[in-house]
Amino acid sequence: MNRVIKALALATALVAAWPALAAPAPRGGNEIPFVGFGGIQNWTANDDSTLYVQARGGPWYEVDMAQPCTGLPFALRIGVASGPMDTLDSFSTILVDGNRCQVASVTRLASPPPRGRTAARKN
Repeated sequence: MNRVIKALALATALVAAWPALAAPAPRGGNEIPFVGFGGIQNWTANDDSTLYVQARGGPWYEVDMAQPCTGLPFALRIGVASGPMDTLDSFSTILVDGNRCQVASVTRLASPPPRGRTAARKN
């Protein structure tokens, strides 16, 4: 009888945890629409792993790279390969000096990014 109760408790725990185990981990959840039509108003980068992007209308987003993006802090311009949905999201690629840098996540910021060595640039 004790084994039956333990087995039922284990089965109940697995059923309760199944949605969390089956669902893929979110990759940021935010996106910037219309990047090909002026959706990005401003951007700045202070290191090779983080890009700050200001969307049209004012909100700022932190864009984290999947791997370090060589040359990002010193780039004078960047490109965005956004795919058919024309959004900057976790499936997009940032183009810097001929290099493709995969985006890991896009997170909306509550306030403008901290000022660092690099001043914000108009795109």
